[in-house]
Parts: sequence; structure tokens; C-alpha cells
Amino acid sequence: MATTAASAAAAGTAQNLQPAVDATGSPLLRTAEKEEGHLSVWNLKTFQRMHSLPLGADPPPMNAIAFNHNGKIIAAGSGDGMVRLFDMGGRSPIMGWPSHPHASMCSICFGPDQNSIFR
Repeated sequence: MATTAASAAAAGTAQNLQPAVDATGSPLLRTAEKEEGHLSVWNLKTFQRMHSLPLGADPPPMNAIAFNHNGKIIAAGSGDGMVRLFDMGGRSPIMGWPSHPHASMCSICFGPDQNSIFR
């Protein structure tokens, strides 16, 4: 049963990892890399960091990340149980809320209606 749950989680993540391109058509890679307190967006052609999304002072580890259907919103789940939403266009946080206090998140995805987030 653990394999089935893991497969389902992987499938849910894969659905949210839609190919994304910048204004010039270059592919982008979004990573949940906690470097200097930011989530990073990388260009796959040049391997250059394109954007950094701020996580704030002394951020917890980001364990899960998902993108909405058009790549404009990122949902990130962290080691402190918080869900955080980021606007890719403005490169800024939108909001955050506690999912389960003191419980590390290991998966997150947008629902088919794009108005729900599952963890």
C-alpha cells in the first residue's frame, strides 16, 4: 500500500510540473532550493537563475513544491507545516497558513479546480 500511495503522490506532483517558458520561449526549471532564504527559478537552456522568491528571515526547509496549471502561482510546503503561496509574476509571497502545526509537509498539489491545495 505504501508503494501505491507513493505512486499516487508522484503522479500528483507530475501533473503540476507543466513545462514553463520565459518571454523568449526558453524553458524554465523551478526548484525548491533553500539558498539564501529564497525559492529559485532556473532557465534550463542557460542554467542561470532567473528569479528568486523570498522566504523571509530564517526560513524552514521547503519540502514540497507545486505549480498551478499556468505556472503563475507556486504552492510550497515547509518543514514547519506551513503552506505558502507565491506570485511568479510579481515574484512575491501572496499568503501563508499553517496546515498542521509542527508537522513537516512532504507533498503538496493543486486540485483540478485550481482553488484547492492538497497536502
